[in-house]
Amino acid sequence: MIQLTVLDSINPNKCMQYTFYKNLIYIGSHPSCDLFFKDNLLSNIHIFIEVIDSKLLIHLDKSTDYIHVDGKKTTAHKTINIGSQIIIGKNTFKIDNFLFETKEDYKKKLNTLTENIINEDPETLKILQELQEL
Repeated sequence: MIQLTVLDSINPNKCMQYTFYKNLIYIGSHPSCDLFFKDNLLSNIHIFIEVIDSKLLIHLDKSTDYIHVDGKKTTAHKTINIGSQIIIGKNTFKIDNFLFETKEDYKKKLNTLTENIINEDPETLKILQELQEL
């Protein structure tokens, strides 16, 4: 899980908190990225952020020259922390939280949510059960 807040952006509608329930996210100008900005200063995949055990790493795509992390120019991968502020192009965001989670962790969460739905919405439960069987 990676949680971040966009503080300033060329796309003002992007200024909000985001929570990604995965250990690897892509950020860039391409719509396939987990978080994308319409910013001509960014490459398609400008950076990616990865949780590995208890560390959070930021990686620059090979086409990316540099980014700013906590006010310092960075040209390679780097360990970042909760509270780290990152600037890419005309966009600034900060890391709010992160947590390494295994597939089993995600499955447990899904099962818990499914159990909660059983009591509230039987029709949705039926759909979720069908999806779990895929």
